[in-house]
Amino acid sequence: MTIASRARFVAINILAPLALSWVLIGSLQALFHGESRPARHREFGTYGPLTLRLRLPGTHAGIEEPVVTVGRAGNATFVYLRLLPGSRAKVGIEFWGLSAAESPEFAVSSPDALITVQASFPALYPAAGSPGWGLVSGPEQRRLLSGYLVAVDGEVRLRGPVAYEEPPRSPVYVGRNPLGGSYVSDYFTGTVVEAWHDF
Repeated sequence: MTIASRARFVAINILAPLALSWVLIGSLQALFHGESRPARHREFGTYGPLTLRLRLPGTHAGIEEPVVTVGRAGNATFVYLRLLPGSRAKVGIEFWGLSAAESPEFAVSSPDALITVQASFPALYPAAGSPGWGLVSGPEQRRLLSGYLVAVDGEVRLRGPVAYEEPPRSPVYVGRNPLGGSYVSDYFTGTVVEAWHDF
């Protein structure tokens, strides 16, 4: 077998299938997890607490799966969901380089339930006094910028004070963590059905 025919054999029988597999895996990942891009551009009227409708994956890996990530590498907030056996779960929040908190276990109706998660933390809001607040009063602005809250199906699971600054208009990623730098995994393995800001 000549060098040219060996090269052709390798290209057809090894390299071409590898390249096709790489393209197929990338397409499937984009189909199931979406691209690592912000949920939306942060224009006027897109601030405020974030509400997400999530379809749970039906599994219980027990790892921290991202629900929402806001910020940039080194300066970000992560809200995550940890799915446990027996239709149980926990939610948590991490402020990169500062602190993290996780809720006690709570029940979900089934491993593939449709749930609503509401999150409020400083990076979801404009700077104090900004026109982006609309009619929200000064005292209410200060309250929202100084704490966090995570609720599941209308029940508060986590709440606490925090002093953590992120630049206004930080990117928002739903169901993914493209930033790394955390024990939170790369993707939520369920489905993000819907997500919206409440301002």
